[in-house]
Amino acid sequence: MQFNCLKQKASQVLRLSKGANVEILPLIQRHDSPKEGTIQGVMEGYVHRNNYNCVQVAMAYASIAGVRTFLDVFANNKIEKSQWLIGLDDAITQPGAIKLLLGLENSEVRIVKLFEDGARFHPKVARFRSLNRMVGELLVMGSANLTNRALAGNSEAVVFIESKNPEEKNMFSKIWADLWLQGHTPKRHELSEYERVFKLASNSRKVLRKKIQDKPLKQNRPIKILENDNAELDPSHARVCWIECGNVTAMGRELEFKAEQGLFFGLEPTGGHERIFRFRVSNGLTINLKMKYQQNHMWRLQMNNNVPEVQRGLRPIASNGALGRSDEVAIFTRTKEADRFALSFVKLNSREFAKIKKASLQSGTVGQTSARSYGWL
Repeated sequence: MQFNCLKQKASQVLRLSKGANVEILPLIQRHDSPKEGTIQGVMEGYVHRNNYNCVQVAMAYASIAGVRTFLDVFANNKIEKSQWLIGLDDAITQPGAIKLLLGLENSEVRIVKLFEDGARFHPKVARFRSLNRMVGELLVMGSANLTNRALAGNSEAVVFIESKNPEEKNMFSKIWADLWLQGHTPKRHELSEYERVFKLASNSRKVLRKKIQDKPLKQNRPIKILENDNAELDPSHARVCWIECGNVTAMGRELEFKAEQGLFFGLEPTGGHERIFRFRVSNGLTINLKMKYQQNHMWRLQMNNNVPEVQRGLRPIASNGALGRSDEVAIFTRTKEADRFALSFVKLNSREFAKIKKASLQSGTVGQTSARSYGWL
């Protein structure tokens, strides 16, 4: 309803050739726009209405959070085919974003570098299509890069161009072909060198941010990692995932994760069927534990007394029988097997956890629920 109202209010018809019409939806995104008024929200409306399942994206800069925000547009539509053309000029695109794109199913990735020629690759274009040729196409062009803030938080200006006419579809194809030819498939050594350059540039930017940053973040304010373009590591590529236990539910037996942490375990942040994973616990045994998606948009690990720390009690018990707040941090470490992880616990005030949290802070991957910190590295 809100999407259609926005469309009716802002759309107009542009005649490109005799007998051909395309529909134009200009969008000015404010920094405080509601979800349905953001670029991400409007794209979701088009994808839902037209069942788009193919996408081609050319962006000057990309972040991990931006890629995840864009993929969320297809939360209810499986992407059957995708192409990504990403710029590396000025070392702003995160290497982790490229790695994430390369790992997508049925995806093709190219990169562009024009800096050495004294130029910049600066397009911001996305083309949405369907394998069903009867469905029209959508072209999105404007100021927004492939970052979370650009798609859902900055002040941006974009235009949505929709057409069902074969002639205009051919025009969209030509636009994409001209862009795609500017890129090339990245070589391994090329990505390694870019990662080195990016790290140097990133360190300089971090120093600058400290000097000009706004008010410090409020304590105990919920902060999602993947809503921050500073995150330089995607959870699906992290080696370690951690979360403070705090007030562990179910008498200290059920540990809730933020939805984005589910990506570490190969779970979708938007939900899914419950899964059984194998965990190597502190006594050396490997046990099976269930992960279940909850209505509060969190994944819950259902533990039992086979976890030694759970059997001992993760939460202290007061003299009146009340449970206190746990001083433990749950640490999950990836193994070579996809559905097997090492599960351990360390004290909140331990040197080991201080080292883990410091590494997460350096990669921009520390988040905050209303009462607990979490992260990955």
